[in-house]
Amino acid sequence: MKATKSTLTVLASILYLTTFGQVLFEAGYIVGNNGEKSDCLIENKDWVNNPEMFLYKFSEYDQPKVGTVSDFKEFGVYNYSRFIRATVELDTSNTSILSRLSHSRKPHWSSKTLFLKAITTGSANLYRYQNDDVLAFFFNTSLDSTIRQLIHKIYYTKENKVGRNVDFKQQLINEVLCDESMKNSISKIGYRERDLRKYFHEYNTCNGDVIQQITPKISAYQQTRGFLNFKLTPGISYNSVSVQDDRKHYPGPQINFDFENKFVFRAGIEIEYILPFNKNKWGIFFEPTFQYFEGSEIYRWGNSSGTGTINYRSLEFPIGFRYYSFLKKGGIFFNLILLSSNFIDLENSQITLSQYLINIRSIETKIGFSLGGGYTWGPFGLEARYYIPQNLVYNEPSFLCSSNDLDINNKYKKFHYQLKNQSKE
Repeated sequence: MKATKSTLTVLASILYLTTFGQVLFEAGYIVGNNGEKSDCLIENKDWVNNPEMFLYKFSEYDQPKVGTVSDFKEFGVYNYSRFIRATVELDTSNTSILSRLSHSRKPHWSSKTLFLKAITTGSANLYRYQNDDVLAFFFNTSLDSTIRQLIHKIYYTKENKVGRNVDFKQQLINEVLCDESMKNSISKIGYRERDLRKYFHEYNTCNGDVIQQITPKISAYQQTRGFLNFKLTPGISYNSVSVQDDRKHYPGPQINFDFENKFVFRAGIEIEYILPFNKNKWGIFFEPTFQYFEGSEIYRWGNSSGTGTINYRSLEFPIGFRYYSFLKKGGIFFNLILLSSNFIDLENSQITLSQYLINIRSIETKIGFSLGGGYTWGPFGLEARYYIPQNLVYNEPSFLCSSNDLDINNKYKKFHYQLKNQSKE
């Protein structure tokens, strides 16, 4: 038991330190309040929500410093992202939760100083701001440098129906129109990054601009699109099962023993979805897995002895979250796994105690958890996974039967499916 506790402590510590302590700095720049630009290294978090602050340093061995919106006019990661400081009127109306929609068509303006993400630059510039409640696009032009929000609001009408204020289309007609033929494009535009980016690109091209569109440098491991992986996951489990008599008021001798620890084969198929943000460091996976454990053990019962047997064969369906830390070659990953109480019993799984004449049938597990980590290189991977002990027999209150497992799994990526490009809205 001490060994398993130590294993759990080590895995949890590594997960915490790597997930929260690992920082990836890339070549970038900062522009101070005096307008002076300096090259540096920026922590590239591939922000979904616009940052309020960021970390930077001037060499690999420096301690990171915190940059805020009051310290810098602009910062960016070369070939990846650019953020500019702007004081703007932001519509703070909540449009993400229907129950919180207002009954006013008009925006609820609030003056904010923010880091806006530059999407496209030229004769007309497009910017984006996003937080947990708000998604807003801003623009300015060579004729009017004031940065203004493109107005779009979801609200309740007087009839309590959902309405849309799409004044941004009229703003485009009034201020970002190169020729009359573009009006047809405006009528089809949604309030989405890919639609607006395409339109501003069309406008700037029409004006003869050299397009300066910020696009990320994509590597094999760091995509800006989600994708699916299909993997074979054979492995070995080191299993231990203990039986503990839980009859607190029973005056007679009690039955307490451990089945012999065993290495057994396990097999699974993993379906992993890599999320399309934070440089694809986060994933969700589903792994149908065949598990089994069988054995017998002689136990003492007062002055007598008996034989306990276990026969456990099931198909389980764990769901997990995964974090990747990418290296120059391959990567390290960590898992947090939810073990569902739903499983398929393949062979009337049971634990039998002969001498006491009790048959604990129909092993029923509840929701459990597992921690793990490993290393990937190319299509291959190796993972260690520790299962937090759980009781196997909730349907038998007289006994506690605790399962404690440690898995070593091989992973082979059989298929890789790249999803279509998605906007990060």
